[in-house]
Amino acid sequence: KLARKSKKKEALKLSFGRRKKKILTHDFQEFLITSLLTFCHQAEFSKIPLEKEQVPKENGTCDKSVFSHFQTKSVLRFTFTPENAELAHRFFNSLDDYEEEYDVTEAQEFFIPQITDPIRSRNSYLNRCQRIATQQRFIKIDAVKLDKGVICCSCSEKLKNPQKKLICSRCGRGIRPGYEEQCDNCDDGVFHLQKFPPPEPNPDEPNPPEKNFSPPVVAEPAKRQTPPRDAQGRFIKKKKNYPKEKRGEVMKIGTVVKGSYNYIYYLRLTIKEGHLDLRDFVNLRGLYLASGKITSIDLSKCINLENIQLADNLITDNLNIFSHLTKLKRLDLGLEGVSMVSSPKNHYDYKNSFPSSSLKSLEKCKELEFLCIANLPNIKGGLEFLPAEKLTFFGCVGTEFEEQVKPFNYNVKNWQLAQKGKKYQELENQLETLKKEISKLEKKIEKYETAAVEAIKRVESSSNRLLVSSEGLELGELKARHKELQDEYKKALEKKQLTEIAQEYQTKNEELEQEKQTAQTQFQEQQNRITELEAENASLGALKLPDFRAAFTKKQDAKSILTEIAAGMKEVREEDKKATLIEQLIKQKKRKEK
Repeated sequence: KLARKSKKKEALKLSFGRRKKKILTHDFQEFLITSLLTFCHQAEFSKIPLEKEQVPKENGTCDKSVFSHFQTKSVLRFTFTPENAELAHRFFNSLDDYEEEYDVTEAQEFFIPQITDPIRSRNSYLNRCQRIATQQRFIKIDAVKLDKGVICCSCSEKLKNPQKKLICSRCGRGIRPGYEEQCDNCDDGVFHLQKFPPPEPNPDEPNPPEKNFSPPVVAEPAKRQTPPRDAQGRFIKKKKNYPKEKRGEVMKIGTVVKGSYNYIYYLRLTIKEGHLDLRDFVNLRGLYLASGKITSIDLSKCINLENIQLADNLITDNLNIFSHLTKLKRLDLGLEGVSMVSSPKNHYDYKNSFPSSSLKSLEKCKELEFLCIANLPNIKGGLEFLPAEKLTFFGCVGTEFEEQVKPFNYNVKNWQLAQKGKKYQELENQLETLKKEISKLEKKIEKYETAAVEAIKRVESSSNRLLVSSEGLELGELKARHKELQDEYKKALEKKQLTEIAQEYQTKNEELEQEKQTAQTQFQEQQNRITELEAENASLGALKLPDFRAAFTKKQDAKSILTEIAAGMKEVREEDKKATLIEQLIKQKKRKEK
């Protein structure tokens, strides 16, 4: 809509002196229309009826033309694809900045050419767009069509459209004059401007159309060379690599995508699939590769990058691939302004994932001004590490950061300050609790100190009492204990003496046993000798027998002595056992006392 001043309001105001009137030409209108035509999917002139839906027929007959039935007004209508909805949304939001360049305000009046005929107005717009397109080759406009199949109000029949258009000889697509060789489906991927030439002039018509266009020309169909196909019947694309010696000179890289900008001053690529290696492009500053099938990208040596646009791809890398880009100012990875629920599913077949990523990876990007991660829920955490000093736009719709930043009008810096304030408040609360605990501990320490002083005083008084009352009960117990210890000491000494005596007895017992054995051997020998002597004595006579019996009685006396010695040795052994038991008991008592 064009801004205009109301004339009624001027009449109510008092004007002092002549007022300077500013007149604005078509420049701003041309800018609006041409910029919208660059990224629209379809632009068409629709005939919108005015207040009356139906007007009287001419001469009472229906000539099946739109202009004889309705009071129409030519309106240029644009339609956008979901892929370019975000681009159009940003363009409309930045109209205030554009109007500053053209000096546009609401108080200014626009000079509009009075074109009453819809065909003339359409032709004037198309001619203007064609002149701009020839001067600036990067502006390529998509199809501009008229409404077809309008039903007549009186006869209920579809109106005929006798207009013709230029047709591509290879693909049958409509093209504009002078661009017959450039076709979207044939060579360079340049978009056609489908332009319908005006109908043949009618001399009876009050405002004949402008003769700006040549008569319609239909190119002859030529034989189309079928490109090679693979085993599955798909076309095989030719891979063209950019020469390595020129890669270091490239400043910007972009893709040729239908309905988007197509600049000539940077390297243009077709839609890239799979991995993209850009290590040789050392001086690269701009990367515009939206709406593709890129799964991974290598930017390890592109340290001069300032602008990156990778939205609507299939990237599965981590955000760490951008961590070394300290000069980065603009990073566009998501789809801002598009609802994931209401949009068609086919549109989101190409969507970046960035698994297990965090905004902490962008901690070194201090120059960041624009960041869009909308509809990328895999990016989680690290918002406090994001440099927000120069950040003016943060697109986070469909992520966990939306609920965090939304109360602060999506201002990351304010959110970080609020978080710091919360942390400071928490630290203050912790400090207060620690102070309270310290005061409680100090009170407990004071109580323990007073109790300890009282206990020391009590101990000192009790020790004085013990010294004074030495004849008391406690002293008697100590004396009794002293006596017990003395008795135990005496018993120990006696036991020691007994052990010494037992050892002496043992040695003597061993000697006696040896003597006993020798005596037994001697006694056995003597017995044998006696038996021999008795046998001899029996043979000798009665005179020698009494002497022999006397000797035998002496031997028996010696045997009785030996038995007495053995009995004494047994008694000594029993006493030795008792002494060992006493010694063990004394050791146990000493251990218990210790």
